[in-house]
Amino acid sequence: MKKYRVIALLLTCCMLTACGNGARMLTPPEVGPTEQGTEVAGPVEPGISGALPEQVTGEEALWKFSHSILQENIGETNPVLSPVSAYLAMGMVGLGAKGETLAEFENVMSRDMQTISGNLMQAIPTWIQDNSDDEKKATLHVANSVWVDNDMNPSQEWLASVSDIYAAEAYQGELSGNATMNDINKWIEEKTNALIKEFLSQPLD
Repeated sequence: MKKYRVIALLLTCCMLTACGNGARMLTPPEVGPTEQGTEVAGPVEPGISGALPEQVTGEEALWKFSHSILQENIGETNPVLSPVSAYLAMGMVGLGAKGETLAEFENVMSRDMQTISGNLMQAIPTWIQDNSDDEKKATLHVANSVWVDNDMNPSQEWLASVSDIYAAEAYQGELSGNATMNDINKWIEEKTNALIKEFLSQPLD
């Protein structure tokens, strides 16, 4: 799969965002609600990781994607990861893919990856709220952002889609610079209510 200089950060949050001097915020055009397709179905047992069949359902795609990521990282010492966050991040980048690259995204995430992502964005916070113990009520806020390098020219259609489907904020700056690194760390610190203060310790390559 081709590499993109687009960083998609997904974090639980409950704060407003702020942008420093390194990156400028990109404003997407106004769009209407995204058309939603088939809703995520009932429980499906995870299968062996590999190529997805063409008729895969939303939940089957999530199971296979999650199972594959966990299987690849299970040998690490004390791994902490979120397959849903990875799926949403990949989905935002996949919105800009075409041709063979798009086919590879769809092979891993299913042809309905944008519908699945939209359903996740709508369902997860509600599910957490509805299934939390009344005495220990949990609240989940999902914060998405994309960070685009200065030498790229993102299309207005893509910016509108990441905003509409993923409620993502978009920023553009020199990704290999210290200023953007500081902006990313500040964004993450505020979105995690200061639980994560230094996500990046050096500028991106």
